[in-house]
Amino acid sequence: MSFYAVVQTELTEKRFIMLALEEMQKRGEITCFRVNSKNDSIDVDRSGDKITIKLDAK
Repeated sequence: MSFYAVVQTELTEKRFIMLALEEMQKRGEITCFRVNSKNDSIDVDRSGDKITIKLDAK
């Protein structure tokens, strides 16, 4: 089963989000993440849980 959720954050620039993800990876909170420039998203692996972060085009 899958679900879809929208989470808003104060981090608006991709580089700040990537810095936060790098820190989470150092702490062991996430396994890895991959930047997908084609569709402007970041795929995050949290020990088997897959999360996709998309930047809102405003």
